Amino acid sequence: MVNEVYNLGKTTIFNINLEIDDTSSFGKQINYFRKLKNIRAKDMAKALNIGYNTILRIENDDFNRKLNHQSIIILNKIIDYMDIRDKLNFSNNDYLDFILNKQSSII
Repeated sequence: MVNEVYNLGKTTIFNINLEIDDTSSFGKQINYFRKLKNIRAKDMAKALNIGYNTILRIENDDFNRKLNHQSIIILNKIIDYMDIRDKLNFSNNDYLDFILNKQSSII
């Protein structure tokens, strides 16, 4: 849970009181690392040329629709933008682990 948010013009500083563990969802982990790196969802959306609401849906785990090629591209963009691929824990989602990490090594 984020205790406080300080908005200093274009800079937003999050006072983070979040924890993630092995059971944390993918979206919760994305949200955690975004706030840890002090990146606003709106700024990330603009930098990646994706919709702000798309980021919110991912962070709220509301993207459980069938993953398609475009969804995978978006998830990879977010992961690479924040440079967190080696920090994410996929132990609770083997499918995402395969799609985002292991697919190219198996094929």
